[in-house]
Amino acid sequence: MGSEPSEGGIVKIAVIGTGYVGLTTGVCLASRGHDVMCVDTDVAKVAALRSGQCPIVENGLAALLRRNLQLGRLRFDSSLETLGDYSDLVFIAVGTPEGDGGEPDLTYVRLALGQVAAGASPGAVIVIKSTVPPTALAALEVEMRSVAGSRQMVFAVNPEFLRQGMAVADTVHPERVVIGVSDAEARNRLLELYAPFAVPVVVTDPVSAMTIKYVANCFLATKISFVNEVANLCERLGADVDAVTQGIGLDSRIGSKFLQPGIGFGGSCFPKDTVGLLHVARSVGYDFRVLASAVAVNEHQYKVVLDHLASRLGSLQGKVVAVLGLAFKGGTDDTRETRSFPIVRGLLSAGSEVRSYDTYVVRTRLPGDVVTTMQGSLAACVAGADAVVIANDAADWATVDWKSVAHVMKGTLIVDGRNTLDADLVLEAGLEYWGVGRPDPGKLWVGLPPQGGKTS
Repeated sequence: MGSEPSEGGIVKIAVIGTGYVGLTTGVCLASRGHDVMCVDTDVAKVAALRSGQCPIVENGLAALLRRNLQLGRLRFDSSLETLGDYSDLVFIAVGTPEGDGGEPDLTYVRLALGQVAAGASPGAVIVIKSTVPPTALAALEVEMRSVAGSRQMVFAVNPEFLRQGMAVADTVHPERVVIGVSDAEARNRLLELYAPFAVPVVVTDPVSAMTIKYVANCFLATKISFVNEVANLCERLGADVDAVTQGIGLDSRIGSKFLQPGIGFGGSCFPKDTVGLLHVARSVGYDFRVLASAVAVNEHQYKVVLDHLASRLGSLQGKVVAVLGLAFKGGTDDTRETRSFPIVRGLLSAGSEVRSYDTYVVRTRLPGDVVTTMQGSLAACVAGADAVVIANDAADWATVDWKSVAHVMKGTLIVDGRNTLDADLVLEAGLEYWGVGRPDPGKLWVGLPPQGGKTS
């Protein structure tokens, strides 16, 4: 990170929007030696960014932001007054929240696109980074050209493939770059920008490029729902889902990634993109049944935790349940579509006393019913609990002293909703362990055989 461009010159870049995608994109492109201006309408946020304060938890981002501010490669603004000076490439990276019926709300994209088309220099390449339905791209390009008039700005698509918690690494070292263009100048500018990254580049038309974005996320989401169905089946068969996923993951046609069972996917991408692609499919008259099933499975998967708690505790009424992990995954403070919220709400509805804890999430970003359960420490969260639920895959839970937890708990049940704990450590502390699709701990040996290939 932070290396100078190995090919081409310094590019004057504007990034509209400073959310996860926009801020990471702007900071990382500045770290490649380019001159970057990030624009956001939130004046207070811009002031904080100018002072080096990073508004999101993202590994490595804060340090990179401060470094590039000091080097003068990165600036933040709340207006587009100087956009003409940063018009080599203008990235639109504003939010597209889920609207009615699953269709993404393009209000912010349209507003940003219109303002950029009015203020950018003639010949600017305007690049859609936000996730936009492929069916909306033609209309957006028409709107841009209408505002730009005789200045003949160019429209392009460059979808992002960022994992939260790994966004900096995914931007600086992407597995691939996808460019959607119908203009040679746009293609050349984007190819020049990405040439130093030395990764495969897919150059296609804008509709295909955005379809790649949707389909990639939807395929991974479907893989997660499939393995969760497998875990639920293993629960009934008495099979070990860890052994099953290891066995199928060694098949190179399947692979081991995204075969981790749990309580379902969340976050800002998978839930929104799966529903979004279903809406796109319906709009062109196609019934995308596999994807619809994946979404349906995910909507109900969190209930395996509630069902197991009810089964083991006899009743949830009056029980004290500690929920560890409110962010949708470890290494981030993002709670969008987190699976922990339905668990907390399900327990509250059943009459349980719920206590929750997360290392990164701040109280001000929590909804009212969840914030009342938030505790200031792990110790306060688990004290007197009848059961503890692990609701995300944060590394923090792997280092918990379970003997200390056992000492202050009232009950003994640990429900591992992400299958991230070492069951033996939990058992050695005198506690009970349950994982999604896992048999009783110690029932089956899981692992690669020693050298020679024999297990005995």
